[in-house]
Amino acid sequence: VAGFRLDAAKEFFSGRVSKNVEVLSWLQNAATSIKEDAYLVAEVWDTFSTVTAYYESGITSIFNYPFGDSSGKIISVVRGADNPAVVTTYATALEKADKAYLAQNPNYMDAPFLSNHDVGRIAGFCGQDMDKIKLAGAMNLFMGGSAFIYYGEEIGMTGSGNDPSKRAPMYWNGAGDGGMTQPPPECTVPEYPFPSLDQQRNTDGSIYNYYRQAIAIRNAIPAIARGRVTAETALNTGCVSAQRKTWNDQSCIILMNIASTPVAVDLADYSEWELAVALTTGEEAVSLVDSTLSLPAYAIAILTPKQ
Repeated sequence: VAGFRLDAAKEFFSGRVSKNVEVLSWLQNAATSIKEDAYLVAEVWDTFSTVTAYYESGITSIFNYPFGDSSGKIISVVRGADNPAVVTTYATALEKADKAYLAQNPNYMDAPFLSNHDVGRIAGFCGQDMDKIKLAGAMNLFMGGSAFIYYGEEIGMTGSGNDPSKRAPMYWNGAGDGGMTQPPPECTVPEYPFPSLDQQRNTDGSIYNYYRQAIAIRNAIPAIARGRVTAETALNTGCVSAQRKTWNDQSCIILMNIASTPVAVDLADYSEWELAVALTTGEEAVSLVDSTLSLPAYAIAILTPKQ
């Protein structure tokens, strides 16, 4: 056993934060006394200030509800695409959360997510807009810590209503092809807006292959998952969200065009940085010519220091 997911971790003593913090502290210490690198992640479905308070327990991870679900920061920003007043708050919110959690637990590991078995799926949150579904997925994966993906997010499955309907079987392949298990009782399986995994696997530009690219980028640049985050104020303007990640002697700058139209970013003051990798939701490419970075709609560029 490598660790545990702790369900409803604020209900050991309902309504008593300090008592629950004591329980989580005891659990964390008990687990690590047996296995030094034991991993505990707790479900504290509550506000930012409450999640922050629970990190005082020393527990490694708490699901980041302030950024997940339909009302969380990621989906709110994606829904606010094309609005600079909304877009520019994303990087500053990331910085605020990182500093707050770190102050409570210097060894914390964030646990970002978009949806889970208790809430509707992100395809619905994003109005079944493929570009926005992709972008939201990348925003989740490019947060720090250990990012969680609820099965089916990576192919754009929908699902809402009662709990069984949120837990419909994975859409492996087309109905009648033996790829769907029986749904749970009282589950309503919707008509899915995007193809099954088998179809998306071999389709360029599919949501599934976009997720694969995002995960590959996350793994290739360790600072994305491990780095401390700050808003890159000089670039965090208009509909471009800009954040810097720093981990030991490594760093990167993540630029996201959270808009339905292309944008040009002036990097004249960033001559020591280069375009390391890009992620796009469509066919238009990201380019860096001289000091001008061209970002298509909903595109992401990651800069790293020149070697």
